Amino acid sequence: MAIRHLDRLLTEGVRGDRVFVRADLNVPLDAGEVADDTRLTASLPTLRDLLDAGARVVVASHLGRPKGRRVPELSLRPVAARLSQLLGMDVAFCEDCVGDRAKAAVEKLGDGEVLVLENLRFHDGEERNDPKFAEALASLADVYVNDAFGTAHRAHASTVGMVSFVPRVAAGRLLASELEHLRVVLEPVRPLMVILGGAKVSDKLAVLEALAPHADILAIGGAMAYTFMAAHGTPIGKSLVEPDRFADALAVEQAVRDAGRTLLLPTDHVVAPRLEAGPPLRRSGEPGEHHLLERPDGRFRNRCILGGNPDRRDRGSRGRRGQRGRWRRFAGGHQPVEAGRSDHPHVDRRRRFARVRAGPRTARRDRVGSDSRRIAPAVMTGAKPMRRPILAANWKMHKTNAEAIDFAEAFVPLVAGADVDVVIAAPFTLLDRLGPKLAGSGIALAAQNVNPNESGAFTGEIAPAMLVDVGCRYAIVGHSERRALYGETDEVVSQKAVALLAHDIRPIVCVGETLEQRDAGAALSVVAQQLRGSLSEIPTTRAAEVVVAYEPVWAIGTGRTATPQIAQEVHESVRAVLSDLFGSTGAEIRIQYGGSVKPETVYDLMAQPDIDGALVGGASLDPEAFSRIVRFDREGAK
Repeated sequence: MAIRHLDRLLTEGVRGDRVFVRADLNVPLDAGEVADDTRLTASLPTLRDLLDAGARVVVASHLGRPKGRRVPELSLRPVAARLSQLLGMDVAFCEDCVGDRAKAAVEKLGDGEVLVLENLRFHDGEERNDPKFAEALASLADVYVNDAFGTAHRAHASTVGMVSFVPRVAAGRLLASELEHLRVVLEPVRPLMVILGGAKVSDKLAVLEALAPHADILAIGGAMAYTFMAAHGTPIGKSLVEPDRFADALAVEQAVRDAGRTLLLPTDHVVAPRLEAGPPLRRSGEPGEHHLLERPDGRFRNRCILGGNPDRRDRGSRGRRGQRGRWRRFAGGHQPVEAGRSDHPHVDRRRRFARVRAGPRTARRDRVGSDSRRIAPAVMTGAKPMRRPILAANWKMHKTNAEAIDFAEAFVPLVAGADVDVVIAAPFTLLDRLGPKLAGSGIALAAQNVNPNESGAFTGEIAPAMLVDVGCRYAIVGHSERRALYGETDEVVSQKAVALLAHDIRPIVCVGETLEQRDAGAALSVVAQQLRGSLSEIPTTRAAEVVVAYEPVWAIGTGRTATPQIAQEVHESVRAVLSDLFGSTGAEIRIQYGGSVKPETVYDLMAQPDIDGALVGGASLDPEAFSRIVRFDREGAK
């Protein structure tokens, strides 16, 4: 289900409502004053929109780590004072965040006024996600807005616990924007270079294991690199090293090699007798073969660079100069930021870099690891996990080039700004002409089939590399019509899916039962068997890139649509099989419903917890009808 955005709340109206905004006001203080108000400034768009709408805004945040004790030096009072200056209005402050004082302060608020509560972490119930503390926070709210990207992954009372007690929830401007920026990582433009550093391999191990097979180039810097070097017996002097992580480091290197990717370790070092500023520095080692990454003009070929605090030891002035120089080299001379993609819709075109501004740990944990510290479900419509909806058009054997171009010109403006992934699967003859018409719109091009072979004497067939050449990012495999009319087996579907992933094309793998199989009570077992056969060779490290489409054969082209309950029953069963096959990664795989989906039926289907999208046939041939399906959330809200 789509993230519930602030605009939805504003459309519904919030005048007079107590809107609890969980913000990230964890700013540095110096002599009782805010030393850096960057995070405060980032929260202003959400606060201003709510205040302009007449809401009674209650702002809550943590500051530092008081560990459940009242620490005067970590009070949010200076933050409230600075926020008052930034907003250009009085900002009230309460010396507690729960209890009688907090309730009284909230009651005094008028429409369009704002109150900052005292540090949430002065109470140990915040970090323990204590139900009573969560309920006490919720008693101050009619509406909940999460705008704290840096802490949204934490299962705390203000990010998770209180949400079940508040009837209306949404994501603030900052949180929604940062989640959108994460698509830079989820769907990178290749070549993709990942730069990671820090002190310890143990701190980044889950990230390394997850990214090693996906990054075209994995560059490891900081003190962490010395564990990798020492694992090979390279002398590292007195540098920080983790001998108990040698095996993990070697395993990461092996994963990179197995995936045919490149690993870079530092070959040119700055050496000093100790870390403190002042000791004499000298250079050690010769410049490495970094020129292999460069174009003739000296700029790097990588179109997408993800950086995660690459050199924590570079925080001294001399180190920072070196770090800035390296990033500028990667960025083509421009000032670096944390993640970049030259054609991403949120990119500063001058700098050619997008940015994940706050909470890099949230960004990492959102995609890596299977614990509870993920983006809180509080910003979702309902309790669905955060899987981005995907609506795909399957044109089958329809449209000429002229008709396809007319469709694109009409359709693209209708879905501009839609908070879903949109895919159009067109006949092979249309792909080369349709691609340019979709460029820059965020709409992905897909093929309806593929041959798993790289090349050869296969008359009339299309290889994966050919799809890459025309810009395809998805391809449908295993459609019921292919299975029924051309005898495609689960084994063939599996081969196609693996071949597509090898070329970084996401397979949409179709499964579904016939009417006879459903009437015989075999629907779930048939679908499970197809899933296991079709996904048997997919490695767990790539499984999240697969999309599964459940299409009941008896509903395709018949005008019959499975009820939302029937569809959900099968999708839930599919989810269980995916979890059995891929463990926790199975929860990340998106499952579409396909079977006579229409604008009138899509909203109720998408409301189901395990339905993440739709594979649309006949209704996708008309730009207006398909745009209504893509905008299911807006249509359903009317």
